[in-house]
Amino acid sequence: CIIHVIHISGTRMKESGIDGLSRGDMFEGIMKGESPLRFIPLDTGAVARSRGRVHDWVNSWWNDLSGKPYLGSDLRLLEPSDWFELYDIKAPRLWSPPPAAMETVVELFNEDRLAHPEMSHVFVVPRLMTHLFRRALGKDADLMFEAASGSWFWPLSMHEPLIVIVVLPLVFVPRYRGPWVLRSSELSRDTAEKLKSGFKSPEVWEQVKLHDLDCPVPSMCLVMATSSVTRGRLHSFSVEVVLITATEEECER
Repeated sequence: CIIHVIHISGTRMKESGIDGLSRGDMFEGIMKGESPLRFIPLDTGAVARSRGRVHDWVNSWWNDLSGKPYLGSDLRLLEPSDWFELYDIKAPRLWSPPPAAMETVVELFNEDRLAHPEMSHVFVVPRLMTHLFRRALGKDADLMFEAASGSWFWPLSMHEPLIVIVVLPLVFVPRYRGPWVLRSSELSRDTAEKLKSGFKSPEVWEQVKLHDLDCPVPSMCLVMATSSVTRGRLHSFSVEVVLITATEEECER
């Protein structure tokens, strides 16, 4: 028998009827006999729960200002059937698995990361059953932050925040001696903190403007044939970030 202790938000406790138990309310939600799983969607991913809005939001900042995708490749939204066929998928991965499946997903990600280090990964997972993935994926994450519920792509009805994890590709650059990863760097931590603080109360700003980031999103030094700077957008409402990619000469400097 395996017992999972799951943290849920206070608003979900109210919706499910658990909160009313202390006041003697026995006729709401779970207390009147409804299934607890109806109120805790452990079997549904973020894209499915948001009816595609999370997918649209991720694509909005994965593409640069001209509409071209980061590093020239569109994100591929992985379906469960794709998880075990990753060797046939030659595109950056967008993972949106159900929280209950994250233990398996982490294993598959680790295998894929070793086999295809040149691939980027983006995870969007509701903050449920985090003991299955947050620490494990945090070891590879170049950027990890939470987007609180209340935005156009992740409304208040979702209750728990959305965890966003970005794993950048590993690319060989001649005569470049590092650093090879930016996870746990000051730039990565500062960017994640600014994003997290900006998403804390999105409902206050409605859908007009949240906040701007002056610093670039952490990125590896990559050789770009066309331009030394690729500008991309990360905007929940108008949250703008610059994705920096450097030429070989810039990396050497």
